Amino acid sequence: MLCSLDNGYELPPHMTCVSETEIKRAQKADKNAEELKGSTRRRMEFLDFD
Repeated sequence: MLCSLDNGYELPPHMTCVSETEIKRAQKADKNAEELKGSTRRRMEFLDFD
């Protein structure tokens, strides 16, 4: 949920309020993980014998 909440509004129990910094840090970690996964896959392509 990317929006600002009214002061009187409470989050549902399954949601956690996080800062924008935490969201950006998580997005960067996801991007780095995807890049690592892609580079590992490219390095291991030679093992794929069809």
